[in-house]
Amino acid sequence: MIEDSGQGMKVLLMDKETTGVVSMVYTQSEVLQKEVYLFERVDTSGRETMKHLKAICFLRPTRENVEHLCSELKNPKYGVYYLYFSNFIGKPSIRAIAEADDHEVVREVQEFYSDFYAVSPHVFSLNLPNCLRGGTWDGDALDRSCQGIVAVLLALKKCPVIRYQNSSEMAKRLAENIRHKINDEATLFDFRRTDVPPLLLILDRRDDPVTPLLNQWTYQAMVHELIGCRNNRVDLSRCPGITKELQEVVLSAEHDEFYQRNMYLNFGEIGQNIKTLMTDFQQNVKSNQRLESIADMKAFVENYPQFKKMSGTVSKHVTIVGELSRLVTEKSLLDVSEVEQDLACQNDHSSALQNIRRQLANENVSELDMIRMVSLYALRYEKHSSNDVGGLLNLLSRRGVSEHYKKLITALIQYGGRNVRSSDLFGQNKTPLSLTRRFFKGLKGVENIYTQHTPLLSETLDSLVKGKLKETHFSYVGSSVLRDRPQEIIVFMVGGATYEEAIAVYNLNKSLPGVKIVLGGTTIHNCKSFLEEVIHSTGQGAASRARASSVCREAVKKHSDHDQFFCGEEQYILLYPDQKAVVKVPGSDENFTVAKYKQELAKAYSKVDLFICKEADLKKERETDDMPDQREEKPCKDNLVDIPSDDDSMFDYSVFASPEPFTDDFQISPPASRSTSSQHGRVTCTITQQENLAAKDGQKQNVLLAMTISLLMKLQCMQIYVQKMPTNFHFWG
Repeated sequence: MIEDSGQGMKVLLMDKETTGVVSMVYTQSEVLQKEVYLFERVDTSGRETMKHLKAICFLRPTRENVEHLCSELKNPKYGVYYLYFSNFIGKPSIRAIAEADDHEVVREVQEFYSDFYAVSPHVFSLNLPNCLRGGTWDGDALDRSCQGIVAVLLALKKCPVIRYQNSSEMAKRLAENIRHKINDEATLFDFRRTDVPPLLLILDRRDDPVTPLLNQWTYQAMVHELIGCRNNRVDLSRCPGITKELQEVVLSAEHDEFYQRNMYLNFGEIGQNIKTLMTDFQQNVKSNQRLESIADMKAFVENYPQFKKMSGTVSKHVTIVGELSRLVTEKSLLDVSEVEQDLACQNDHSSALQNIRRQLANENVSELDMIRMVSLYALRYEKHSSNDVGGLLNLLSRRGVSEHYKKLITALIQYGGRNVRSSDLFGQNKTPLSLTRRFFKGLKGVENIYTQHTPLLSETLDSLVKGKLKETHFSYVGSSVLRDRPQEIIVFMVGGATYEEAIAVYNLNKSLPGVKIVLGGTTIHNCKSFLEEVIHSTGQGAASRARASSVCREAVKKHSDHDQFFCGEEQYILLYPDQKAVVKVPGSDENFTVAKYKQELAKAYSKVDLFICKEADLKKERETDDMPDQREEKPCKDNLVDIPSDDDSMFDYSVFASPEPFTDDFQISPPASRSTSSQHGRVTCTITQQENLAAKDGQKQNVLLAMTISLLMKLQCMQIYVQKMPTNFHFWG
């Protein structure tokens, strides 16, 4: 891609997502070797004009990116432009780019299929959390998943036979959408045919809710579980005594030899290998201290880059392993994990209940780990005659576990309980013969009590490569049917994969000569992110996780119901104060949700305003951008609606009897009554007692001519202001 532009100094122009995509496969030094000396974001305003640079644009073909690109081409900052899109780009977008290229600076336009995050050679992710809504697809997530998988197929040059989990409507919809896309772009998928076509298998996370709940004991999985790893970056800033240069480190098997060799080894082996690494480094240091001749000095200078790299590797991994060790001890994870493994793999109700109660009494055990154990118990013994989930929830209450966490137990059963799963996850419906085979097979592969569990995916893939995966459970899309055992398999997990499953695929690839398996998922889960997915999917706490469209739609609906002068039939759009559409969380590549926006802004603000207006009005407003006198007009008294404090038609006040903690729940409550004397109103979900008393004292409220959604970070509550068109964006105290 970069080589196509020839020699000369270059700038790499990317968007939020492609920045992450590139960072996972190339280091900055590798890109610098290609004469790329500047990295910029296409949505960054005020960039300096540098006509001596060639611009390499690598973007997702989204509407927002095309708009940014068109603005760039109308006023080009660089000499020439080479455009590369990470997926299909439609003809209307190509036409818009061509029309914007008045200066004829575009030299090349190509599709470069890489619309996914390459975690490792056999694992990819779409970084798409919370893809389910109410047990079905979020529309945007379905489209993004289809685009990502199609990009993977094109990158691998595969036109697969498609199978999906028959019990999952989500898997079926995704499989059908992918088949339609392949049929629509048949010329792109006209690859050389093989004797046995590749297979795309689409599975649903809800069939195995156990694997994401378990603590992990291999290096890569432990780091993600206990610290967190996103786009191969690990945030160590919260570690005690961490130095500035180690606050964020990169773990990439592509560029870190020690990590590549150890990422799938268990924690005990990692400790031994860290000790060996330290010994080798110390010997290297001693040898470099003996500089007794010019030849010694020359050798030191030649080997210095490698020495410095080794020093960085040692510091990084010693710090990470030290932090993992601290967390294991601090949280009593060895004891907790033993209980988890027994719950996942054994079937002794009395012993399991006793062990959980003992761990719930352990002061070192964290809230999250307590929820893990109770969740696993609830899943395994859901239909057991002596099920005591209620008693365990009472113990959680005594330990001070929040109601939010306790709701997860119910949500998890709704998400992946026995009535939802099609698989026999715990082997409760096995015949005596199959149970015996499973016992001896499991016994042979168990290294220790902390790694007894094998994910359901291993069993599914084992049946697949042996040609024993039943069509009644895993249907084909269309008329194509695979008669031979597949040799190339792409597995996609709707709802997110895990690093434990990545290890299982890695081991299968090693043990099955001639078979190559690639694992992908909407995201890569640890326990915390999985539980957030469960909450989002089942609608528990869905308000605080509402996306922009949901917030906008609900606010418009509520106001329409209570104001006959408000026109709710037209199309409205949610805006940030800078008049940009609310799609992503600012400074992030994550889709907007109320909870994420609060988290993003809590450090800097206690109150932030969002706006809503008619799409048609916003378009008209932008058409007047060339008129500075209108754009810079200051709000005056005529721009405000003066609402008397005793007008209860505009306000629904709530006085809190006691200082109960605010929840993260988001709801839009209508006013107690409605007045026809004004077209503007305010709907308040929750307000502070002080605000209520101040209003009752007769203070007047000035309200912007906009619908404003105020997120009160410190109080973790939300106020909804319903007003008109946002002509000005200002904060009013």
